[in-house]
Amino acid sequence: MGKKSLKITVNGLNDDNYADVAHQVVKAVKSEAPNSDISILGASPEVFEGSSKKKIKGD
Repeated sequence: MGKKSLKITVNGLNDDNYADVAHQVVKAVKSEAPNSDISILGASPEVFEGSSKKKIKGD
């Protein structure tokens, strides 16, 4: 089998939750496919880093 790609669009996010949603997407992908490359458009590194410092339910 060849390599596969997914393209996902999430609409309806706001300033309070878009970075947290991006963080959860990355966590889910890395748990299933740890060697995958992930690119998320729309989340700046600063905002994403701030999100990753929050306590996430289930960790």
